Amino acid sequence: MVSVAVNRSLTGPDASRDVRHLELALQDSGLTYEAGDSIGLFAPNDPDLVDAILAATGADPSTQVSVKERETTLREAMLTQLDIHTADGRLADAIRAAGGTVLEPDPSADVHVIDAVSAAGVSLDGATLKACLRRQAPRLYSVGSSPSVHPEHVHLVASVVRYDAYGRTRSGVATGWMADRLPEGASVRAYVQPLDTFRLAEDHVDIIMIGPGTGVAPFRAFLQEREHRRARGRSWLFFGSRHRATDYLYGDELENWRHRGLLTRLDLAFSRDQEDKVYVQDRMLAQAKALWTWLSSGAVVYVCGDAKATRRRHRLGDRRRRRDLAQ
Repeated sequence: MVSVAVNRSLTGPDASRDVRHLELALQDSGLTYEAGDSIGLFAPNDPDLVDAILAATGADPSTQVSVKERETTLREAMLTQLDIHTADGRLADAIRAAGGTVLEPDPSADVHVIDAVSAAGVSLDGATLKACLRRQAPRLYSVGSSPSVHPEHVHLVASVVRYDAYGRTRSGVATGWMADRLPEGASVRAYVQPLDTFRLAEDHVDIIMIGPGTGVAPFRAFLQEREHRRARGRSWLFFGSRHRATDYLYGDELENWRHRGLLTRLDLAFSRDQEDKVYVQDRMLAQAKALWTWLSSGAVVYVCGDAKATRRRHRLGDRRRRRDLAQ
């Protein structure tokens, strides 16, 4: 177990999203980490959502269930050990067997458990409900600090997920917990996930870091480590977000590192600060010749970010290019 030393928002009050900065105290936890690692967090589910599912199904919250050979109540298992979001075929089969209505999926959003049981119009007993739920998986977050600089703490960065679907506002399992129900001083179940293929290069080697949004986290750790080591190698960061005024994550630190030369180059892409959206890949394309020069000289490239969002932007870009060609 670790304790939450700091939990604050990195984004401004007018930002379109909430990005959290967490600092976890490692004293007496036995956990150690390296720059490039990830931290796995076991986030509890929202009690209000658990109770809503129990009410919709009529399941008895005190039903005794077994999870990983441990006996507990259904409600406690749903709070801490079961995935109460993902609705798979087992739940649809149970609703169908009970004579209920199986919710037709919306192409724009996955069906969650609460959506399915609210639309079903039938009751499910506790044992049946438990049998339809997966085990809860930990959430992994890239380390955003160097152990050389912060030996007793580890820093994490997470963008809070919130959106509407099926007439309800949804929150991310872990990020909703961070934003709404995780006070400073709270204890958290956590573990270190080493990533030996994502390690900082030797001090004399140039590095190119591509980290849009919260993908900047491991590169903040790399830069802290390079500053501590007084590394000779050059460092180049590509960072992107929506608006400079509200979404420039760790902007003061990055600008300070650029001013002092630790960051040899810093290319920024704030997609919504101008009429035509500009992304990190656009900045990279504009610097193609310089990038090739760095790569030819042996620079190591690191990429961290939201793969799904990047694929969506590529698809949108492809459609815009096809449209422009057709005109």
